[in-house]
Amino acid sequence: MSSVNMRLHSGAIANLTSTFTQPDHRMGIELLGRGFRIEVSGRTLTYVTADDTKTISSDEDFYKAQDQAFIEAVRQGDQTLVKASYQEGVDTLAVTLAANQSFQTGKMILI
Repeated sequence: MSSVNMRLHSGAIANLTSTFTQPDHRMGIELLGRGFRIEVSGRTLTYVTADDTKTISSDEDFYKAQDQAFIEAVRQGDQTLVKASYQEGVDTLAVTLAANQSFQTGKMILI
């Protein structure tokens, strides 16, 4: 299990938690904001406010689609085939490496 707490440049607080304890490999993301919640669970997205709840489901395996788009982008040398820029990938790697360094040193890492 891992847990990372972050203060973003905007001042927002983020927490990322990861574990491999579920036998069905359940995965999901939950985003909480002032007056709303967005949850992605498997192939379902749910948006909740005080007044409404909307749910969208998909039959597409979006992880497979992302992998295929990335492979095609590399094959063709065309970054536009993926939704995130290479810079966003580099930024994500920086956060991951900082989390690893924080775990190893027990100290907060600024990036």
